[in-house]
Amino acid sequence: MLILHRREGEAVFSGFNLDSDNLEGTFDHHVVVKEVGHQEWAKYVELHITTPNGETQELTLTPGVNSARITPDLELIFLGTREYMVSGGPAEVSARIGYEAPRSYRIVRDNARKNMGRAAV
Repeated sequence: MLILHRREGEAVFSGFNLDSDNLEGTFDHHVVVKEVGHQEWAKYVELHITTPNGETQELTLTPGVNSARITPDLELIFLGTREYMVSGGPAEVSARIGYEAPRSYRIVRDNARKNMGRAAV
């Protein structure tokens, strides 16, 4: 299982034939974190999932209670939240989302940077 931390508004592109040069044109699933609930009594994540043909799905997941089997090969599991401090700002909260998928299924964060081929100095 791959575990990603995503804040509200952040997204993940994923798919079997995902091209990092053309994420919008090659994804199987685009998952956007709409809301992260981080209260002591209620932790949850609301997800908006889109497929290339425009089908959408809204899900609310809670840790340990439910997960979402998106396809026979892909399951999303909400593992909880994480709070961390950002220098000079308020605390930020992210959702811990597990991706259970075959090794051939590629997953790319929307804010991932490409390796520019620079050697470390």
